[in-house]
Amino acid sequence: MQTWVVTPLGLTGSPRDMLATDKAVLSTRNGDKTIVLSNGQREIHTAQFKRREYPDGTTKTVYHDGHQETKDASGRVRVRDEAGNIILDRK
Repeated sequence: MQTWVVTPLGLTGSPRDMLATDKAVLSTRNGDKTIVLSNGQREIHTAQFKRREYPDGTTKTVYHDGHQETKDASGRVRVRDEAGNIILDRK
Protein backbone atom coordinates (compact mmCIF):
# COMPACT_ATOMS: atom_id res chain seq x y z
CA MET A 1 0.00 0.00 0.00
CA GLN A 2 1.30 3.44 -0.91
CA THR A 3 0.65 6.49 1.24
CA TRP A 4 0.86 10.11 0.17
CA VAL A 5 0.07 13.26 2.05
CA VAL A 6 -1.24 16.12 -0.06
CA THR A 7 -0.16 19.55 1.13
CA PRO A 8 -0.43 22.95 -0.56
CA LEU A 9 3.22 22.52 -1.58
CA GLY A 10 2.81 19.06 -3.14
CA LEU A 11 3.16 15.44 -2.05
CA THR A 12 5.14 14.26 0.97
CA GLY A 13 5.52 10.81 2.45
CA SER A 14 4.90 11.62 6.11
CA PRO A 15 1.42 11.87 7.69
CA ARG A 16 2.98 13.97 10.46
CA ASP A 17 3.34 16.83 7.96
CA MET A 18 -0.43 17.19 7.49
CA LEU A 19 -1.99 20.59 8.08
CA ALA A 20 -5.63 21.16 9.08
CA THR A 21 -6.76 21.42 5.45
CA ASP A 22 -4.77 18.46 4.14
CA LYS A 23 -5.68 14.87 3.44
CA ALA A 24 -3.95 11.50 3.34
CA VAL A 25 -4.44 9.33 0.25
CA LEU A 26 -4.03 5.57 0.55
CA SER A 27 -3.97 3.49 -2.64
CA THR A 28 -4.08 -0.27 -3.14
CA ARG A 29 -2.83 -2.38 -6.04
CA ASN A 30 -6.35 -2.95 -7.41
CA GLY A 31 -6.83 0.80 -7.88
CA ASP A 32 -9.04 1.46 -4.85
CA LYS A 33 -8.32 4.69 -3.02
CA THR A 34 -9.06 5.77 0.54
CA ILE A 35 -8.83 9.47 1.33
CA VAL A 36 -8.70 10.43 5.00
CA LEU A 37 -9.62 14.06 5.63
CA SER A 38 -8.48 16.05 8.63
CA ASN A 39 -12.08 16.58 9.81
CA GLY A 40 -12.58 12.84 10.40
CA GLN A 41 -14.33 12.07 7.12
CA ARG A 42 -13.17 9.27 4.83
CA GLU A 43 -13.73 8.81 1.11
CA ILE A 44 -13.46 5.41 -0.51
CA HIS A 45 -13.13 5.29 -4.31
CA THR A 46 -13.52 1.98 -6.16
CA ALA A 47 -14.46 1.03 -9.71
CA GLN A 48 -18.06 0.41 -8.58
CA PHE A 49 -18.72 3.38 -6.27
CA LYS A 50 -17.47 6.40 -4.34
CA ARG A 51 -18.44 6.55 -0.67
CA ARG A 52 -18.02 9.25 1.95
CA GLU A 53 -18.16 8.23 5.61
CA TYR A 54 -18.86 10.93 8.18
CA PRO A 55 -17.76 10.83 11.84
CA ASP A 56 -21.41 10.61 13.04
CA GLY A 57 -21.86 7.29 11.16
CA THR A 58 -23.65 8.64 8.09
CA THR A 59 -22.51 7.24 4.74
CA LYS A 60 -23.23 8.61 1.27
CA THR A 61 -22.53 6.36 -1.71
CA VAL A 62 -22.61 7.29 -5.40
CA TYR A 63 -22.58 4.27 -7.72
CA HIS A 64 -21.03 4.16 -11.19
CA ASP A 65 -24.46 4.29 -12.87
CA GLY A 66 -25.27 7.55 -11.05
CA HIS A 67 -27.74 6.44 -8.39
CA GLN A 68 -27.06 7.48 -4.80
CA GLU A 69 -27.66 5.94 -1.40
CA THR A 70 -27.57 7.76 1.94
CA LYS A 71 -27.57 5.87 5.24
CA ASP A 72 -27.97 8.07 8.32
CA ALA A 73 -26.63 7.12 11.73
CA SER A 74 -30.27 6.85 12.88
CA GLY A 75 -30.88 4.01 10.39
CA ARG A 76 -32.74 6.03 7.77
CA VAL A 77 -31.98 4.98 4.18
CA ARG A 78 -32.61 7.13 1.11
CA VAL A 79 -31.98 6.01 -2.45
CA ARG A 80 -32.01 8.48 -5.36
CA ASP A 81 -31.89 7.80 -9.08
CA GLU A 82 -29.45 9.43 -11.51
CA ALA A 83 -31.66 12.54 -11.78
CA GLY A 84 -31.79 12.99 -7.98
CA ASN A 85 -35.37 11.78 -7.54
CA ILE A 86 -36.00 9.84 -4.32
CA ILE A 87 -37.04 6.26 -5.09
CA LEU A 88 -36.79 4.87 -1.54
CA ASP A 89 -37.01 6.63 1.83
CA ARG A 90 -37.05 4.14 4.68
CA LYS A 91 -37.06 5.48 8.26
